[in-house]
Amino acid sequence: MINHFLILILIIFTTELLNLFKIKKIFLNNKRIYLGLFEVLNKKNISDNRKEELILRYSKFLFNESLKLLAIIILVFVFIFLLNIVSTDFIKFLSSTIVIIELSLIFIIYIYLRAKLNAKL
Repeated sequence: MINHFLILILIIFTTELLNLFKIKKIFLNNKRIYLGLFEVLNKKNISDNRKEELILRYSKFLFNESLKLLAIIILVFVFIFLLNIVSTDFIKFLSSTIVIIELSLIFIIYIYLRAKLNAKL
């Protein structure tokens, strides 16, 4: 029973963390950076020196966005390990197929309820 409560806490933490870090914006920025890189590489009328400068600039932006994604992943894993301290078989519990389905359902319900609550405010 405690594992189910910990799953609820994990879903809430992860969802709020993704909202805090604006994960959608990070993915859109990555897409924009990749498109810009491909555009620079495919243009024939840009000098090689200018291409190097632009590729370096895009690479720096991509590195920063990738670090944000890595930070999010690390925070989620650290939180899972902290929850594993509360219930020693929590990580094993998370790896079962039924729990993955349960996680998905709880996530969908939480997002729906959160949207309803935000709409009323």
